[in-house]
Formats: sequence, structure tokens, C-alpha cells
Amino acid sequence: YTILSDQQGRSLVISRLTADRVCNPGLRRAGLSGWRNHPSPRLRLAKKKANDDPAARDHHIDAAQQLVRDSLTEARNTIWNMRSQVLEAGDLSAALESILKQMADGTEIKTRFEVKGRQRRFAPVIENNFLRIGQEAITNAARHAQARSIEVALDFGDRQLQLAVRDDGEGFDPASPPPSSGGFGLVGMKERAAELKGELHISSKPGKGTEIMLVAPLSSE
Repeated sequence: YTILSDQQGRSLVISRLTADRVCNPGLRRAGLSGWRNHPSPRLRLAKKKANDDPAARDHHIDAAQQLVRDSLTEARNTIWNMRSQVLEAGDLSAALESILKQMADGTEIKTRFEVKGRQRRFAPVIENNFLRIGQEAITNAARHAQARSIEVALDFGDRQLQLAVRDDGEGFDPASPPPSSGGFGLVGMKERAAELKGELHISSKPGKGTEIMLVAPLSSE
């Protein structure tokens, strides 16, 4: 890659590494359909054209990057739509309550779990994203916020599903959130909420605890 400019070299390496991470046997088993459009041939062509045809080189690099972006989108959508194993064994409320108990087990954290409305099952994309956002919020409260109590409320409305996770921990400034530590953080939560056409509300102040609330619309039944 040294024959490319620094900018193009970085793009080429990032594209190749990202492709290697995305194109793995686990995702192929998940049933993704577009893996034969692998960016590697485009990258090989770009390398061949690097010196004698800059325009062709740039074209192949752009095409490879687009293939990577498309593959990442397909992988994300497939993963998000897959139902978690814990949801195969139980419903959303049971899964969230189990996570809450597990995170508080062996600690002095007091927990409260509340369910409102008519409990029912939803599409995997809804349940899985609610579960993952709830899991991330509970984990952050238990491991990083030094909370003494955590409350989780799941509200099954007629037209919307709502999840709230509240803690009395250290809190933070939402304008400068702490970096994620092992999870997918607030950015990942917001992306999952957007996938559901929902809203993620974050209320927190240093020393005043945190509330994470997810609200997503439900299709008419």
C-alpha cells in the first residue's frame, strides 16, 4: 500500500480490515445474501492500477468501500432482527428482570422491576433492541455508576412500548457522556432506538443519577 497516498492507503486498509471482520462464518450462517460481492477483488484491482491509472484506482477503491458499507448495513440489520437466545426461552419482561437480578447479585444494590399494561410478544427486532438497550443501561448503572438502587419499568401500551431504567448513581453530563466500556454505549442505544423509529431520552446530572427511557411506536394489531 505504500504506492498509494496516505489518505488512499488508510482507506484501503480500513476497507480490507472491515471486510475481514464482517465476512465471517457466523454471519454467513445467519443467512446474509450478499457475501459473494466481496470487496477483495476491487482492492486487488485498485492495487494493480495504483501507479498507471489513478482514475481507475480511485474507482475501484470507491466501489470496495461501498461494498463494505452495504455489507455492514446488511450485517447490522440481520443481527438486530435476530431474536436473542434468552428471548427464545422467555418473554421480554422476564429477560430484563433476569438481567437486573444477575447484575445486582452479590452486591448491595437494591432493585425494583415493574411491568405495566398487557404483556405480549413482539417482532424480534423490537424485543431484541429493547433487551439490548435495557441490558446496556442496567450494566452501566451496576458496574460504572456506583448506584445503590436500580429501577426498571416496562410499560406495554396500546400504541407504544416504553422502557425506563433509573439509578441513583454518579450520573454524568449528557453533553459529554463517558466513553463506552465494553458495551455499545449511548451512540449504540440511539442507533437501536432509531431502528425502531423510537426515541431515546437521557436524563442525568453529575451526582444526581441517570434515567434512560426508550419509547417506540407499535403497529396497530
